[in-house]
Amino acid sequence: MNRYLSLRHILKVLIIASSLMVSACKASVIPIQSWNTQNGVKVLFDQTKQLPTLDVRVVFAAGSSRDGSQYGLANLTANALNAGAGQLSADQIADNFASVGALFGADVDQDMAVLSLKSLSDPQYLQPALQNFIAVLTQPTFPADEVARLQKQQLIALQMSTQDPATIGEIRFLQAMYGNTPYGHMIIGQPDTVAKLTQQDLVRFYKQYYVANNTLIVLVGDISKKQAEQIANQLSQGLAQGQAAAPIPAAPFKAAGQVIKVAFPSEQTTILMGGPGIAMGNALFFPLSLGNYTLGGGSLVSRLFVQVRSQAGLAYSISSRFVSQQAPGPFVIMAQTRNEKAQAAELKIQQVLQDFVANGPTQTELDAAKQNLIGSFPLLLVGNSNIADILTAIGFYKLPLNYLDTYRQKLQSSSLSEVKQAISQNIHPNAMLTVIVGGSS
Repeated sequence: MNRYLSLRHILKVLIIASSLMVSACKASVIPIQSWNTQNGVKVLFDQTKQLPTLDVRVVFAAGSSRDGSQYGLANLTANALNAGAGQLSADQIADNFASVGALFGADVDQDMAVLSLKSLSDPQYLQPALQNFIAVLTQPTFPADEVARLQKQQLIALQMSTQDPATIGEIRFLQAMYGNTPYGHMIIGQPDTVAKLTQQDLVRFYKQYYVANNTLIVLVGDISKKQAEQIANQLSQGLAQGQAAAPIPAAPFKAAGQVIKVAFPSEQTTILMGGPGIAMGNALFFPLSLGNYTLGGGSLVSRLFVQVRSQAGLAYSISSRFVSQQAPGPFVIMAQTRNEKAQAAELKIQQVLQDFVANGPTQTELDAAKQNLIGSFPLLLVGNSNIADILTAIGFYKLPLNYLDTYRQKLQSSSLSEVKQAISQNIHPNAMLTVIVGGSS
């Protein structure tokens, strides 16, 4: 799936996994410290001395799942935060960050909105950067002309997405799987809803969701615990207290067995096939990760890659994954093939999937999956930003603070029978939703 579905969540899972591989090599874990600010905001902190920098994340349960019927509202709100703040214009905000070498970012996925700051930790640079960041965080003005400009950019991005068959497939997949529930649309919305958004809509959304009771703060870098406490209080004290956002409910799956075909003038067909998956924090994450590695997550060595692409020559690319979110996200297989091979590819995917669910991986395959997931991706932990992403996932999804300590052991202890049972309980080949995009008719 591409960035419009849930790339951020996919990267989080990979980063969390990789962090444990590094920890295992060093015989240590990330020493996470946690407390609440004076107005009750949860803080996660990791003091690192490798670089004289500080990475800040201020996280809100304000992702696209909070759009209601105004699809694209969460995304536009986050992007407009630095368009004006207090007495500062967008240009002044940008110049203030640039003058001290600081980097600002705003990112939105289905579950959360994340404001990020990267700054040198020396107070002469950090304090001005923080003051500018706090203004954006707590005093956004949402100027009408800037909102209109950003709205136009979002509509252009939506128009461009209609030229990509993979994105079209993802849109139809989400709509069919989730309907009008919170996960049933793209993060950037759809043209008719984005075009109707107003400045007042953004102000209302901000006042509802960018509040202390709906916030997580993550700090990673070369500062002391005392400094971290002071910074966290600075960041949170200007926020209204507000209310925490309600949990996202699990959506009923009404598209079991449905096949959707979408004509698209291209020589390539995109196939998406899937069903309901699991939520973040589900104990089955570990056996399902191992099973999925064998099925389609293991790139060159997975069954789907070997049998559908390498042996049968029926796909350019093929993979599978579980997309974990606050509420259960999808399990999805995605393949790309030539138009004339689409039907054969679809049948072959179904065949491989049915055999895998019926029989599961072999012990040899499971051992290889464990070796790879426990021993790979160590470089993804390099840098404070990656550590901040790990802490963001742990804090937002309320994973235990010892999650990294137990991760490797939980993977290693997952037995063949547990993996087979998890796969058979959570993947249902005869009740899959299938979306096929390609061909001229």
